[in-house]
Amino acid sequence: MRAARLKFGLKIFLTLAFQILLVFQIQAGESTGRGGFMVGFQSGYGRLNLRSDQGDDLTRGTYSMGLQGGYAVTSRVILGLEVNGWLLEPFNWHDEEKGEAVNNTMLLLHVFPIERQPVYLRAALGRAGYTANAPEKQGGSGWGSWLAGIGYEISPSQHFYIAAQISYGRGNYSDVPDILGRVTGRRYRVADISLALRWYTRR
Repeated sequence: MRAARLKFGLKIFLTLAFQILLVFQIQAGESTGRGGFMVGFQSGYGRLNLRSDQGDDLTRGTYSMGLQGGYAVTSRVILGLEVNGWLLEPFNWHDEEKGEAVNNTMLLLHVFPIERQPVYLRAALGRAGYTANAPEKQGGSGWGSWLAGIGYEISPSQHFYIAAQISYGRGNYSDVPDILGRVTGRRYRVADISLALRWYTRR
């Protein structure tokens, strides 16, 4: 009888101990890594191609820049907003005809597929815009731009992260009238490599 009570008590003790350790493990896992709100800045270099159905085809090396903001749903899933762009010609306040760029406003998703590993997959979907101040060119915008990529993020200090990433994206923007009719199928594709700096409010 006494042995049965001891055995029963041991089972209860082990069950409670397991549950407590599990809670501590979950809390430890949640308290390490990315957490809370995220803000970030990224800059890099890539190859941008512009084309249309009428045969226009331009490929150029260009600098890229972007801002990010979001929230870490878990330490392995980050949802947010990214605004990025690629500069084809610098803008000049003293010359209104200078300036050409492609930009995006996108919903962003970062997923770290392997627990406690710095490699992440990134994807985004949104609206593209093309700005051209030269008289012979016309800007435009359009939905359906996307990008996909992979990155490697490390944390040199608490809350602060540095990442290197490679991305590939495509998008399109509105048709415009032309002296010969209409320019249709205006679109871009780009591949770039960038460095990102990110700050998470909680770790």
